[in-house]
Amino acid sequence: MIKSHAPYNPLYNKVIYLVRDPRDVMASYHAFASKLGWYHGSLGVMIRDREFGIEAWCAHAQSWLTQTRPSVSFSVVRYEDLLADPAAVLRHVYDLLGFAIEEDVIQMAVQAGSFSVMKENEAFCAEKNLTLPKGFTFVRKGGSSHKDAMTAEHTDYINRVAGDTMKVFGYTV
Repeated sequence: MIKSHAPYNPLYNKVIYLVRDPRDVMASYHAFASKLGWYHGSLGVMIRDREFGIEAWCAHAQSWLTQTRPSVSFSVVRYEDLLADPAAVLRHVYDLLGFAIEEDVIQMAVQAGSFSVMKENEAFCAEKNLTLPKGFTFVRKGGSSHKDAMTAEHTDYINRVAGDTMKVFGYTV
């Protein structure tokens, strides 16, 4: 199994494409990059940035949607569905991979991957990680953050640029 943020790769025969509402991606990515100190522009500037912004998100998604061969097992998992019912999504992923997993194992995995446990693990590891800035957190809110972070202008721009791709994944524009 390979976890990747890379664009389409013809070497993969089974793909589970985890997608998140790009408005939330932009808000989260900006917070992440800003905290690490490798992006210094505003959220509005980042959204329009060709390398980091919504056009890059569209290019990535379109690479998988348009270039994946019909012989490849390609399934989409939405982050929002994972948050809403992690056990059902986990069962679905294991089914796609051809594994029958017992319900108690699914429930243990859901608990181990819960937002509260991830925050605890991150806090524990942060004490020992000297490479990250003091107070850095990767696990932030665990849900939708674009409504709090974006102006209507930001949202309108994303909807205009990415609307067609968003609809493919079931996101409303």
